Formats: sequence, C-alpha cells, structure tokens
Amino acid sequence: MGCAIDKVRCERGRSNRRHDGSFQMSMAVAHGNQHSIDTTRVLHLQRKAGAYTEAASRKFRGKSIPLRKAIQHDVTGPTRLIANTTLTRSTWRFYSTMSRDISPPPAKRRKVASPNLAPTPTPTLAPEPLPPLDANSIRVFSWNVNGITPFLQKSIESFFPPPTSGKKKATVPPASLRGFLQRHNWPSVLFLQEVKIATKDTKTQDAVKAAINSRLRSESNADREGPVYEAHFTLPNDSYNARGLRGSGKVYGICSILRTDLRKRYEINVRTLDWDKEGRISVVEITGRTRKLAIFNIYAVNGTENAFRDSETGAVKGTRHDRKLDVHRLLMAECLELQRDGWDVLLGGDMNVAPDARDGHPKLRTFPQQHAINRADFHSKFLEGKGKSGLVEGLNGVDVWRKMHEDERRYTYYSRGREWGTSCDRVDYFVAGRDLWERGMVKNSGILDSEAERGPSDHCPIWVDVEVEPQRGGEVAVVK
Repeated sequence: MGCAIDKVRCERGRSNRRHDGSFQMSMAVAHGNQHSIDTTRVLHLQRKAGAYTEAASRKFRGKSIPLRKAIQHDVTGPTRLIANTTLTRSTWRFYSTMSRDISPPPAKRRKVASPNLAPTPTPTLAPEPLPPLDANSIRVFSWNVNGITPFLQKSIESFFPPPTSGKKKATVPPASLRGFLQRHNWPSVLFLQEVKIATKDTKTQDAVKAAINSRLRSESNADREGPVYEAHFTLPNDSYNARGLRGSGKVYGICSILRTDLRKRYEINVRTLDWDKEGRISVVEITGRTRKLAIFNIYAVNGTENAFRDSETGAVKGTRHDRKLDVHRLLMAECLELQRDGWDVLLGGDMNVAPDARDGHPKLRTFPQQHAINRADFHSKFLEGKGKSGLVEGLNGVDVWRKMHEDERRYTYYSRGREWGTSCDRVDYFVAGRDLWERGMVKNSGILDSEAERGPSDHCPIWVDVEVEPQRGGEVAVVK
C-alpha cells in the first residue's frame, strides 16, 4: 500500500486555516532515505479540542522518536517529512481509515453466545420496591461491597456539576452506607462482606461506625430521623493466608451492622469462630421469648489452586480448594451443633458457589473440575444433597430465594470488567435450616439486581424477611 505525494497538499509560507477546511501544519524535515517505516506503527491521528492533529512514532536507530505534526510516508521507499504541509479533511479521513484497517487481529477469538442459552439480563436502574414487614419479623440485607473505601469518601463525580442539557440519564446513587439503609427502610441487619479493612486499622473501623450513623439531609426533621446502628467487625488475623496487597492485611473481612433498638426486644450476641482466621464468618445470635435464631454472616472461600498455609507455621497444607472444602465441613458442624442446642439457623452472604445451572450466565462454571466438586460438596453439606452414604448427612437446608422463585433466573455477581448482564452468577443467597423453613418462619426474599444497587461493588445486595417469634396478631410493623 503506497501513499503518494498527491495525497497531501503542500504549500509554503502559510500558517493560517484554509477556507476549504484543511489545516496548516509546520514540521521538521527529516531525510529518511536510510530507513523505511512499517505502516502499522507510523501514523496515528486523533481529533482534539476541535482541531485535527497528528502523531506518529517509529524506531530510529534503537530509539523511539516522537514525530509531531503532519507526516507523509511511502512503504515502498524511504520516508520523507515535508515542511509546511497542509493536510485536508479528506486526507485525514483517508489516513485514519487506513490505520484502522491495518490494525492487528485480536489476541483471542471473541466468544459468541449460543442461541440456546438463557437471555441476557436486562439492565435496570430502578430500585425494587420492598414488601411491608411483619411485626415479629426482621429484615436482613447482605452485600459483598468489594472494599469499604468508596463508602467513606466522596465520589469523584461529586466534584463536577451535573449536565444541564441533553437527555437525562439515570444515575447510580452515591456510595453511602447511611443512604443505603434509609433507601431500604432501615433494615434490622446489614451484613457486609469483603470490606478489606486491616485488623489494626481502627481509624477505618471508626469511620464505618460514623458513616452508618451520620444524619442525612433528609433526616433534618426530628420526625424523620432514622435509627442508630452498631457495627461489629470480623477481620483477618492470618499473616500467611490473608496478607493483602504488599502485606497490608486489607483483604477479606466482614462487618455485621445491627439496629441498636433490636436490643430492646431481643437479647443480642455477636461472636466469631475460633477456626476462622481470615475474617470470613461471624454469628449474630438473637434470643426472643420462645425462639432462638443464629444468623451467619459469611464470605466463603473462593477455591483456587493457590497454596493454603498453616496459620501458625506457614507450611503449605494444600490449595485454596482444599481449604474451601475444609471450611464447608467446619461450618456444617457449627450449624448442626447449634440446631441440637435448640437454635434456628440462617446462613447468608457470598457463598462463592453458584448452586446449579440456573445460577450462571451464559453458563455455569464447571472448569476446572474442582469447581464442580466444590459445588457438589456444598450441596451435600448445606442443601438438599446426600452424602457418600446416600443419606442426608448435612444441614439439609433450603436455598431460600431459589425455593421461592423456582426457575427464575436472577444473578448477584456482575463483573465490572464486562457489559452488564453478559457474565453473571448467583453466588449470594440465604440458606435456612430445615426446621426454620418448614415452620414457615421465612417470609420473603429478594435480589436487588440493578446497576444502581450494585453501586461501586461487583455484587448486588440480597435480602430476606424472617420471623424471630411466632406471629400473634398478624399486624404490620411500622418501620421508622
């Protein structure tokens, strides 16, 4: 492909804009009779500040030489730079089109979805209206926030004025913990996963406590003030398996946020588990007049081939897949022991397992094979699965959202690196103990699967309504 001189109109002695829409560009003169330039690397044109400019770079005697201004080149011969070159609009279009046509092919073949797969979820920004709450029930939200920092600082968008013209576009609400609580009618409990706070970072922990109680402008009137909340952190204490970036310890971690007025109605206790050193699990124990409810806040292990080390010695004990299976076993034992002691059990959070084919889009993850093994183990330990003996050996719990919504396809994880709805999974959910479910104590559940509710995270919030005490009057609570 050659590029002849008649493609560029050259004039000397002019520096102003021409009436035919071309632009005058002066430049250096280089004698290129010794070197030729590959057209894929020589010319890149871009439009900036209402004017056409050109930029080019080439290898010249081992050095990368930036060449500003206009350039004329010929791949069949030497490269020449002509002084005082005028580049017309049509010539600019020719070069810009040429540079796109000769771009290198993509490194990977683009995946094309099969027509038999489930349809891509439709993006939505409207929040889902929540049903009224029964008098003796509590509403529990769970959300993997993928880092608490955006909720403690101003968004960069807040420093720019909103657009005054053009079509209005629905916006994602600012990342505000108090705002989230208010928007969803002040829930009783909010579980956060993957807060990424170091154990010794008390400043950030105090900032979270302040953020959940800092009054919003809409709470200026006394009759519109929301409730007070308390925050309980479970953070990593394992220098071998929860190091974080450059050993900062800012990795994993969960936070259980509770309304303080719950303590007026119930006895509340929040505890951790001795075998969890990575800050992944805490238990909120709620004791009423006649029933006891243990709610688990869970950020489950993500199975990988990375090494899992002994938390005391640092010796390699297996992979993160092995650790995931071990946590399944330990957590199941904890749940069964609570049930034997008369507790109802409810598990909630990011389980890092999509239960079945309905819970993955465009398809369920089955490779490498260990993911399928982890899924089967989760079913046998917590859901309606059976052990190797063919008998029910685990919790025999109920996937609440799936049981209530049957074959509906909704998801909770939406990768931020891909277009909304093109790659998503339902890995966040609540699992109710069999007795709790069969007594009808679980009333409702939902997924807030919208870009607005996802906020700065890559997970969407989920919620469930559960009775702590059996109903006596059927009244509806007025939630402040």
